[in-house]
Amino acid sequence: SLREQFDTVTARAVAPLPTLLEYAASFVKTGGHFIAWKSIDIQEELQASNKAQRILNLKLIDTHYYTLPNDWGKRQLLVFKKTKPLEPTYPRTTGIPKKDPLIDEDATLEILAKKRDTTDSTFISHADS
Repeated sequence: SLREQFDTVTARAVAPLPTLLEYAASFVKTGGHFIAWKSIDIQEELQASNKAQRILNLKLIDTHYYTLPNDWGKRQLLVFKKTKPLEPTYPRTTGIPKKDPLIDEDATLEILAKKRDTTDSTFISHADS
C-alpha cells in the first residue's frame, strides 16, 4: 500500500482544491508536505477548502508566487503540511470526493463547479528520499 508513505506529494491541474486535498492526503506521511500548483485567483477555492484541510489534517504553511515566461501569467505553489495521520475513512470511494467535496457550508459552489469541469486527471506523487 502507498498510503501515507511519501514525504512530498505534488499535483497540477487535477481538481478543485477541496477535492485535490482529499486525493493527495492519503499519500502524504505525517510531517510530510503536499504541494499544489494553482493559478493566482483562487481565494474562493482556498476558502472553500478550509473544511477539507481540517478533516484531512493538512495545514497551509506557505505560498510561493512565480511568473511564467513569455507572458503566460503568474502562478502559485500552495504548500500544506500533514499534521497527523489520516482517518481510515479517507479518501472516500472513487467519485465521491468530486461529487460531494469536503467544503464549508458557506463556500461558493459555482467556482468549484467551473474548475471541476476544466481540469484534467494528471496526478503525480514521489518520495523525497
